[in-house]
Amino acid sequence: MASRDERKESRQRMKEIYSVAKKYNVSELISESRKPKDPAQGEFDEELDASGLRKALEELGPAYVKLGQLLCTRPDLVGNDIAEELTKLRDNTPVTPFEEIKEVIETQLGQSLDEVYSEFEEEPLGSASIGQVYKAVLKENGEKVAVKVQKPGSYELVA
Repeated sequence: MASRDERKESRQRMKEIYSVAKKYNVSELISESRKPKDPAQGEFDEELDASGLRKALEELGPAYVKLGQLLCTRPDLVGNDIAEELTKLRDNTPVTPFEEIKEVIETQLGQSLDEVYSEFEEEPLGSASIGQVYKAVLKENGEKVAVKVQKPGSYELVA
């Protein structure tokens, strides 16, 4: 059974989700189910702003981006236009600002970046829904490394 704090946190998250959905004109997804006209063709009764849905999922965070990545493989469930738009979540995931990533790394290491790395590129080599990868050089031996960092809040949103 959920505690009072957990229920309160759940209600707050639901309000946030609804607020973001409303912002991108996709709030009807929360209150109504979309029924297919012809599932074989991926056609649906009501039109939904596919771009708005993608933007809402991006804003809601890593768990929702993952959901969008999954849904893009199912045009039979979401329709062809939405599936096509959601494929952008595979290639164009938002980059978390370096200052936030730096804080995550330093917290995990218990040291500043300067203490561990002689070089650390602030632009990621890649960005995915729950993490980013950076190029760096270890201070102790000059070895070039790739540093994979989980985006802030990813664990809490997915767990």
